Amino acid sequence: MEDKTIDYDRLATQSFGCAIAFFFLFFVFVFGIALGRTIGINECTEQLEPMDKHLSDH
Repeated sequence: MEDKTIDYDRLATQSFGCAIAFFFLFFVFVFGIALGRTIGINECTEQLEPMDKHLSDH
């Protein structure tokens, strides 16, 4: 019985570590997408602002 409990404990720690690693990767992935979108939106708005000024002048 002791051997099985040790295996279960090791399995639990491994699955817990995998869950933490998966959650961390998922968080970094989502954060990277959000950061990339905000940077892309800022670049797009900076490019569109001169066009808006050009259109408003005419």
